[in-house]
Amino acid sequence: MVKSASTEEFIGRFGISYKDGKIIYVYDEITHGLYKFELGARKVNLVLTPKDIHRNKIDKIRGISKSGNEIILIPSYLNSEWVFYNKENGKIRYKTPIKEKIRISGAVTVKETLYLIPFDIYNPLTIISLEDENKISLYNGWFSKDNLGNEVYYVWGAFSYNHTVAFPIVNSKQIIYINNKEVKPIEVEIPNPIHSICVYEDEFWVLPVIGKRLYMVNVKGNILKEINLSIEGMELSASDFVRVIATKESVFLLPQNGKSIFVYQKRTNQIVQIEGEGECLPGELFAQSHSVTPYWDFVIEDKMLHLLPSNERYKRIRLPGLWHSECKLWYGDNINHNMYWQMIASAKKACIFSEGGKGEDTLNEFFEFTRYSLEERSRKDNIKIGEQIWGLVK
Repeated sequence: MVKSASTEEFIGRFGISYKDGKIIYVYDEITHGLYKFELGARKVNLVLTPKDIHRNKIDKIRGISKSGNEIILIPSYLNSEWVFYNKENGKIRYKTPIKEKIRISGAVTVKETLYLIPFDIYNPLTIISLEDENKISLYNGWFSKDNLGNEVYYVWGAFSYNHTVAFPIVNSKQIIYINNKEVKPIEVEIPNPIHSICVYEDEFWVLPVIGKRLYMVNVKGNILKEINLSIEGMELSASDFVRVIATKESVFLLPQNGKSIFVYQKRTNQIVQIEGEGECLPGELFAQSHSVTPYWDFVIEDKMLHLLPSNERYKRIRLPGLWHSECKLWYGDNINHNMYWQMIASAKKACIFSEGGKGEDTLNEFFEFTRYSLEERSRKDNIKIGEQIWGLVK
């Protein structure tokens, strides 16, 4: 457990981000607040409290976008309240532009178009014009029903590259590719279903659910290259990884568990390992969280891959040399550890007593937080008593 009270280290878990110039806006999945920081400065400031975002109930934010001066927070269910934060004057407005109960897994912004990525094949693909919030298009037939069986088909890991959007239907062999609002399903000719994809130029990199290979395919789904997932002295499987990130020189494989990141280097045709550093995990507030992966969201800026903290510290990897460092984030000017931990307490309490609470795990975390709070109070009281005694005897 990170002793943030003594180190002043910010311990958030950033599952969703939006890059606005040098500023990164992030949604913290621990407190359910909105924060911002600069990649160089590494000081995290509070933008919106959980109460600012979730006035009525906690519906986890799944997307961040921007229109003009407003940062837009988009909830999991689109018929919940959206939050519009004006970064110039600090004003907040709320709106529910979509009345249908549509569940999303994420959001991608391309110029003035917002793509709301469906949670699974039973939800439509939603496209909104950021120039006119009332201009909404729903696509129910966004995937091909061919070759789909009785598996559970859902979506994650959508992203944009060169004004296109791509995402996989997990457990299928389909990639959904959107170019200039034209939605195209791509059937991939690989032996096992897809888990994660990433696109770099005309290269579609595909990580399957199981198996011993990583694939590069073209826009037609044809296999162009197969990479054996092997490194000397170590057995690797596709199931060891949660996400693939493609760059000009390398393909990064983010782990399901543990700290080590594996990298396929295109020039040498080899896989190398980037080992983890450090002893404490800022995302793990109490006990180890098996439902949270070590890394997930990322930003590429100035030939540097920035892996935002999830269950590990913020990590920087130089492209292409793979120099890397694990970095601490610090509380900024308008927030400290006391404020942050109070927001954790409120979030845990709201989650425990909501219908969607996580039951025993969440309750155990809340008890652990209560114990920590009591210990901190006792420590401060002891310091105060000590100061009083010293004042009498000095």
